[in-house]
Amino acid sequence: MGPEAEIVMSEDQTEKMLRSCCEALNSKKAEDIKILKMGDMCSIADYFIIATGTSQPHLKALNRSLEASLKDIGAELLGKERYRPSDWAVTDAIDVVIHVFSREAREFYALESLWKDAESLDVSQFLNQEDAVSSEA
Repeated sequence: MGPEAEIVMSEDQTEKMLRSCCEALNSKKAEDIKILKMGDMCSIADYFIIATGTSQPHLKALNRSLEASLKDIGAELLGKERYRPSDWAVTDAIDVVIHVFSREAREFYALESLWKDAESLDVSQFLNQEDAVSSEA
């Protein structure tokens, strides 16, 4: 297998991970899910997924769903960090770093503003059709 095949496989795995994360977050009613394509702007990840939870129990449910979904697809996690008892949770899945915030923490840290030059991807392309329809309602 040549290097081109490895790159394609890596992109396929990354897309599978993006899809899995978005579906997991959407299924638990995460708010305002965003995907930022980091490209050359960031050396730690190719993509950031940013989502908001509405309460501490909701944040915990989002993170549990996310971690179970990543485990189901066999994704390797480099680490998980939780800040201020769950106001901000970061899950590092190598090419994809997922940030789950409380509303207040998301507004305070403003990652979308910090990385405003990153390309924003349409989340609905990573959701199955039923999920995409329910997230638009």
